[in-house]
Amino acid sequence: LYNSVRIFGMNEPVPLREIFINVNILESINSRQWKNVQELMKTFDLDNRGFGKKEETISAIQAIDKFQKLTVLGKPGSGKTTLLKNIALQALDGNFEKKLIPIFITLKALVDSGKEVMDFIVEQFDICQFPEAEPYVERILSKGRCIILFDGLDEVNKEKNNKIVRDIQDFSDKYKDNNFILSCRTAAYNDCFEKFANVELADFTDDQIEAFINNWFGKGSIKAKSCWEKLERPENKPIKELASTPLLLTLLCIA
Repeated sequence: LYNSVRIFGMNEPVPLREIFINVNILESINSRQWKNVQELMKTFDLDNRGFGKKEETISAIQAIDKFQKLTVLGKPGSGKTTLLKNIALQALDGNFEKKLIPIFITLKALVDSGKEVMDFIVEQFDICQFPEAEPYVERILSKGRCIILFDGLDEVNKEKNNKIVRDIQDFSDKYKDNNFILSCRTAAYNDCFEKFANVELADFTDDQIEAFINNWFGKGSIKAKSCWEKLERPENKPIKELASTPLLLTLLCIA
């Protein structure tokens, strides 16, 4: 279900394992760092037209091993959904300290279904040809063997936002021994989950941009070399700045 990604402009889905680039996680949220004018001017980067010192980052796997409950924040197109899909795959591969069974929940689909969280999860197991799964799901949740991935809080209708927040809080309290990750756009999040640690997706570095291009076109291919060389040209610097966001970099590769 989750080892594929497809966006507008693609002829067919692309296997996620083939193009995914490990993203960096910021433990401090950029938009919540308050600085006066003098501090901003000291850290102004004229070349990149941005403010602030480069923050230390950790990998997604490190963040999950460090925090049992995690809110992943990011800009539009920063790769939040793709990251959560990859985390599901990483869990299946056994790459975390704990052996965890991933359960991926698209929050908009959950709200639109009108179901409670547990009923929705059982339905997902049924779709995956695991009928009458409720006793099994209850057992693995009670034993803390799962990582539950709640994707896209910002995509939930505002009228139903309060209810879904309450449902997630109650569910994560009831099955507190599991791992939980929630994704949301930075601007749409209001710290409604007190027990969740907040982290933010960092922009792609030059190395990550180049690695993504190589994954997309094939490492060493003429197209990969041509795409990277064009982005490196001084006159294309404004375009390269766009490439720091995964969604925009994908669209550049499609173009």
